[in-house]
Amino acid sequence: MDYFKINYDKLRHLPRINFKLILILLVISLFIIIMLAMHLTYQKKLTCYGIYEDGVLKIEIEETLSDIVKNNNLLKFHQERYAYQVRSFDDYEIINDKIYAKLSLTIDKEVFDNEAGEVTILLGKEKIIKYIIKLLK
Repeated sequence: MDYFKINYDKLRHLPRINFKLILILLVISLFIIIMLAMHLTYQKKLTCYGIYEDGVLKIEIEETLSDIVKNNNLLKFHQERYAYQVRSFDDYEIINDKIYAKLSLTIDKEVFDNEAGEVTILLGKEKIIKYIIKLLK
């Protein structure tokens, strides 16, 4: 019988989980996450490759994204930001059932001729909380 009494005393003196503390920590961490989401921004980007020839930056993108490129005016080329304007839509190409448009862009600064690289078109910033709300709709 002493064996059962010892086990009972061990069970009686086991530490208990403090649910109030866990709930308070959960509420505080949720509040911090919401405050961060309200202040941090998210920037959408479109990445493609381009070449700078004769004062024109030539890129090739999907045809569905051409309206997005036409309505924006900032891009990154070799880690520098440039303002751009669409000069012309050159020709279209079909690859694997997708239509690609070739665009000619004029940028505001001079770059070395025949320089190729990755072009990142910056589509716009928005708060993370607004982006999450759009996803939940």
